[in-house]
Amino acid sequence: MVSVILLLLLGFGTVGAIPKYILCDTPQLNVFYILCDESDHPVLTMDPCIYRKNQLFNMSATMIPRADLDNVHAKIEIWQDSNKVSDQRYDLCSGVDDEFDFCGSVKGETVDMRVYGKSIGKMSFLKGIYVIKVHLFAGQQEEMFFCMEFTMSIKSNP
Repeated sequence: MVSVILLLLLGFGTVGAIPKYILCDTPQLNVFYILCDESDHPVLTMDPCIYRKNQLFNMSATMIPRADLDNVHAKIEIWQDSNKVSDQRYDLCSGVDDEFDFCGSVKGETVDMRVYGKSIGKMSFLKGIYVIKVHLFAGQQEEMFFCMEFTMSIKSNP
């Protein structure tokens, strides 16, 4: 009877496991992510895999969006331990003088979202573990069409 209960518990423990994907891993910095919906799995890259204040990064994501990308904004929360250290909204696509090439893409079309030479921002991160929650919303109704959660572990002070 005890062995049956253990088998059931082990079986339930593995069913709910959320896959983690490594974005970069160096002696100084480790970044991995989880997806809210595995059917949205983008191909992600990040270069360089180091962290310094005002460091410029190149990031890209190739994905097939579930919404038209004519009106897009991002909500980004940054957490350290159980403290929210930042909560920002960024308008990415408005239909007027959009900065990004993916703006105006239609639902179901393969999209390359590339950001070159951008910094994480004016925020300075110290050694530690940070959780960065990214939610993308599209359309006039601001429906969420994509989300992911990054975990960034800075292993040494910049």
